[in-house]
Parts: sequence; structure tokens; C-alpha cells
Amino acid sequence: MNYKNIAQLILVNIGGSENIAEAAHCFTRLRFALKDPGKVNISAINKLDCVLQVFLSGEHLQIVFAGKMDEIYKDFIDLLKENRDCKDAGNVRISHGDDSFLKSISRLFS
Repeated sequence: MNYKNIAQLILVNIGGSENIAEAAHCFTRLRFALKDPGKVNISAINKLDCVLQVFLSGEHLQIVFAGKMDEIYKDFIDLLKENRDCKDAGNVRISHGDDSFLKSISRLFS
């Protein structure tokens, strides 16, 4: 499985790096706070091989994966770094572990 390709398809289908305010992950999910949730193509994301489910609630997006989250997240963050020339791409807050961003998003879906 090409994780960089999956990461690229996710980035494109969430509206690009300029649409991300915050990005985080846990064992099974990528979590985002988005600037414009209307740019998300949920059906395209759901069609990706390793995606189990997609949740969108307001400006918060969660993508649930069937394993290999660490590899996908690493490649996703590498893509964000490559896209720093895009408007606002350098302003994405990247979260790791258990912080307030993760807690607030988790509450929305529980």
C-alpha cells in the first residue's frame, strides 16, 4: 500500500493544505479542524482502501483507518511541509497525543 499516495488523496479531498487549521492523529484516526468544511469530498475519502469511516461535524473532520495510521500521518505531515508555499499552509497547527484539540474534537463525536 502506498501511504504517500493515500495521504495525497486525503489532502486533495479535504480542500488542500490551505483548508486545514489543525491536524492531529491517534491510533486509528486523522483529525482535522477545517477552515471550510464545504470543500471536503467525503465520498472520495470513503472510497480509499484503508478508510473505514469519515465523520464531519461542523468544521471538525475525522477519518477512521484500518491500521497503519502512523505511516499515513507521517506521509501526510511530510506533504504539508512540502506545501508550505501554498497560502496559509505553514500555519497548520499539528498536534500529537492528548491535548485540548483532540479532546474538543472527541467530544463532538461522542
